Amino acid sequence: MTITLKAEAREFIKLAIPLAGAQLAQSGTGFVDTLMMGWLGPTVLAGGGLASSLLMMVLIVSSGLVLGITPLLAAAQGAGDFDLRKSLIHQGWWIAGLVSIGGTLLVWFLPNFMVGQQPEVVAAARTYLHIMAVGFFPALTFAMLKSVVTIVSAPQVVTIAIVVGTVVNCLGNYALGFGHFGLPALNLAGLAISSVISQWLMLIILVVHLMQHLPGQGFVSWWMPLNLSVLRRILHLGWPLAVGFALEVSLFTIVTYLIGSFGSAALAANQIVFQTTVITFMVPLGISMAATVRVGQYLGRKDWLGIRRSSKISLCLSILYMSMTALVMLFFPRSVIGLYLDMAAPQNQETIDLAIQFLRVAGVMQIGDGIQVTVVGALRGLQDVRAPVLLGFVAFWCVGLGLAYCLGFYWQWGAVGLWIGQCLGVQVAAITYYWRFRQLISKFSFS
Repeated sequence: MTITLKAEAREFIKLAIPLAGAQLAQSGTGFVDTLMMGWLGPTVLAGGGLASSLLMMVLIVSSGLVLGITPLLAAAQGAGDFDLRKSLIHQGWWIAGLVSIGGTLLVWFLPNFMVGQQPEVVAAARTYLHIMAVGFFPALTFAMLKSVVTIVSAPQVVTIAIVVGTVVNCLGNYALGFGHFGLPALNLAGLAISSVISQWLMLIILVVHLMQHLPGQGFVSWWMPLNLSVLRRILHLGWPLAVGFALEVSLFTIVTYLIGSFGSAALAANQIVFQTTVITFMVPLGISMAATVRVGQYLGRKDWLGIRRSSKISLCLSILYMSMTALVMLFFPRSVIGLYLDMAAPQNQETIDLAIQFLRVAGVMQIGDGIQVTVVGALRGLQDVRAPVLLGFVAFWCVGLGLAYCLGFYWQWGAVGLWIGQCLGVQVAAITYYWRFRQLISKFSFS
């Protein structure tokens, strides 16, 4: 039975708020970690920040493989196929475990590929990554179970787990990093240990919730049989997601590297604006996750009108929110930058001037960024993941990276040109993803 637009909006917001809140809390953890690395000194910040960015890239790309479960699980839930639902979750555990083996080894050996970096920076990064490798499995499995709990249980539990993990991580950073509460000061190693503890804790919270609140479902058991057919279905959707994540993340990583060629002030300004856009991006990312679930459930019910209503609501919410963040960036850039820097310090003026320019470019990008991530979420709900990979390659690499390089170096617009180029790539992604979504739903004729 199709519900009214008002009822759908109410149900969608009930799902989107905890997911967006969870994403904000998770991004806040990265912000606090970076802040405390800075308190430990520039070498620790350089090594830990480099290691953290590389770790997140590996984790984000790997998460694409396990997140292939989300649209399939949503469709199974919508269709009432609970046997398939159980099998999908079991295979999700298998994929998370197998991918974690490769991911853990890659994280462990990442310092060996840091060619050209200062020895003390590589040493700090090695310390951090060798400890964080222990947390790769819980971090990846949490990403998988986050989708499971959201679809089959209560999304609020995900928010609770992340908030608890964030608080524990902050307290652990303070205690183990700086030697408080009678504990030794382990510096960067202490921050890494604290992060690993919080990752395992968040995973345990979700596992305990599934065992206690959904008893007899068999989602978590000592032995989960391997089903190659179902596993292949998950990976069939998962590998394009991983490639898509890699295309988008690599654009910003490469542009950051290129901005570094314009000096430390440009790199610092880039970090300020990038950190700000990461935080603002978390809300539409949560909306996107909700769109995947709702659209996937309607796909399972073969409810074409429900798909249209859910996608329309998700787009309206993203555009409304990102319009507000765009206004702040465009008209109050100094207030945003003042959260990171002393605006009156003379040594910060070059960084501030560049950050203002970057922030205004990012402000123009906000609505397009919200649209592209939201529409991608709806496309995942429709189990359409291969076409967005091709469109993402054109948008992020051919247009975004190509224009960034030309504007920054060939036409000599400098670091601002690099930002304009990558932002134009995001706008192209928004347009092409939306075109693909409209093309796809126009073919549906559910009875």
